Amino acid sequence: MTGNPIKAHEAEKVGLVSQVVPSEKTVETALALAKKIAALSQPSVILAKECVNRAFESSLQDGVLFERRVFHSTFATVIHSTLLSLNPSSPHLVFKG
Repeated sequence: MTGNPIKAHEAEKVGLVSQVVPSEKTVETALALAKKIAALSQPSVILAKECVNRAFESSLQDGVLFERRVFHSTFATVIHSTLLSLNPSSPHLVFKG
């Protein structure tokens, strides 16, 4: 974070970039990564992108708080979709109230 230039492999080693590829493989590698991301849960990808965008627009403290809230909000979607997929007469469902 000194502002001094570093080599690509050094940036990869310290975690500033996820992968270094030869320039002739850039498009192929980017498309493979895009395909992998496209196969993920669309709501999760949208939320992750929102977290990244928010990180550029706020302080670290606000960004972490926002990411935590988004992460916790995903629990509701998992629980909701799981409940919807269960058969109401399933012996594994126990209603308490």
